[in-house]
Amino acid sequence: MPALKNFFSNLKLVNGFSKRLAVKKVIEDELNFGSSYLILLIGSSIVATLGLLIDSSVVVMGAMLMAPLYWPIIGVALGVVSGSKDILLKSLKMTLASSFLVLLFSLLAAYFSPLSEITHEIQVRASPTLLDLLIALATSIIGVLAIYDPQVSSSVVGVALSLSLLPPLSAAGVGLSLGNKQIFWGSFQLFLANVITIIFIGTITFYALKFRPHSGKEKKRFGIGLSGSLLLFVGLASLFTFYLHQSIYTLRLTNQVDAALRQELSQINQEIKIDNLNVQFVSEGSLWHVDIEAMVYLPEDQLLSHIQQEQIAARLGKMVSGNVTLQLNLVNTLIAERREVQEQYKLLNNEIVQIVNQVISDLDLDSQIVSLQVNEEKNEILIDLLLTTSETGENQLLLNEEITTTLKNSINKEDKEIELKIKMIPVISTNIPSY
Repeated sequence: MPALKNFFSNLKLVNGFSKRLAVKKVIEDELNFGSSYLILLIGSSIVATLGLLIDSSVVVMGAMLMAPLYWPIIGVALGVVSGSKDILLKSLKMTLASSFLVLLFSLLAAYFSPLSEITHEIQVRASPTLLDLLIALATSIIGVLAIYDPQVSSSVVGVALSLSLLPPLSAAGVGLSLGNKQIFWGSFQLFLANVITIIFIGTITFYALKFRPHSGKEKKRFGIGLSGSLLLFVGLASLFTFYLHQSIYTLRLTNQVDAALRQELSQINQEIKIDNLNVQFVSEGSLWHVDIEAMVYLPEDQLLSHIQQEQIAARLGKMVSGNVTLQLNLVNTLIAERREVQEQYKLLNNEIVQIVNQVISDLDLDSQIVSLQVNEEKNEILIDLLLTTSETGENQLLLNEEITTTLKNSINKEDKEIELKIKMIPVISTNIPSY
């Protein structure tokens, strides 16, 4: 503790009683559960939830800039270090109410949103590790210093602490909406861990800045609050350390499964390709249950029987010391290539039809498309176009040349030549006199 005190003294942050009173007043003024606070809290919750659902880190960051959730958390830390019962109770109530509102409006935003997939941004918040706890530790110190020292931008505190608080709580609301216990509990664990870390480290930081309890009751409350937050912090640090080791182990196991599956399939045929591999682990005591799903592209005339897949699953099960469920989505490479070619042809045909219609419209021609055939070869695109026209003779030839030139200029395919054949059917209009 003396070394930490000297460190802060060298930074010229310990500037006397008046400075501490000013900091206390700033925090007390922010502990106002008014309309502005509610608008920011609810708005940031909705924005964060939608950002998580569309998998946009930019939108989530925007929500963090809006969120005021850090103030009641810092208020709890100040209430613990000062032993002030009023500040502590007010901050705790505000923290609980704010957390409930974030959960509620995140749940509602996710419920009424047409998006219902578990995105990467959500999964990150639902898989806490010790690294997340270290982030919360650093942001807690930054948050207190941002309030204490006017040279540190006041916006830093909001960004730093909202980074640890708002997204996981919003992700927990999404988990509730989707009925996904794993997402809810993982995200809520991360939120609780961040709150406890911020309170514990914030209390120590305030103490290093000479915030102190005075009366016997205040000192007693300080001792209870510090001890309680320390025990919770140590417990969560131990739990998150276990999560970190588990995630590292499962990542290593996933890489081993990937390599083993590729090797098994290459022994059958070296031209077999794997894509979209998804490995899910469920711990069953000392054993693992592993769900493996992958897209497998087979060469022409290659088959992969159910017996072969069961044999591969059995060998993978021995490797991971558990039960393996193997789901391979088999795709014949030749069929896949044909589908891709057909899709590309369809897109090209639609593109050329639109261009032809636009050219006829721009030239203000009294013509209609009778048929249009597009054939794509290696180095050229062949277009056979049959049109109706009211022109005859030399005018028809001039019109044909004009349409050909305009179409070739409009169809921009630098890597391929355009071979265009246009035939015109003259339409003779007859005027029948009326009597």
